[in-house]
Amino acid sequence: MGLKEGRFSNFVFEQCYKNRQYSKLLRLGEEFKEELLLFLQNHKDLLWLHELYMRQFTLASSTLHWLALSKEAGAQVTVDSIQGHLKPSCKVGKMTLGYRKRLLNLAKLSALAGMSIYHAY
Repeated sequence: MGLKEGRFSNFVFEQCYKNRQYSKLLRLGEEFKEELLLFLQNHKDLLWLHELYMRQFTLASSTLHWLALSKEAGAQVTVDSIQGHLKPSCKVGKMTLGYRKRLLNLAKLSALAGMSIYHAY
């Protein structure tokens, strides 16, 4: 892959993420696995899904665990154009206790899937 191709795929990923076209973004990972993996390092709210797709269950478990315990999981700071103040926004939604538990349960399942692959060989 050349440098120009990497820049173009990164631009497309950024546009999909910015426009909240998450399913389209993740489908691009079928063809651009490694490029999307690098892009999603800064977007852990979607990274774990791509890691599952790539059958990297242990990494997905770590990412899910990080998301569940992070105070800033999915949080970004945006500028409120009307008032000019910094305003936090969260793409994952409010991190309730129930949501954190779901993420931790997914992390456990992913870790188990990772262990079962190692035992299958």
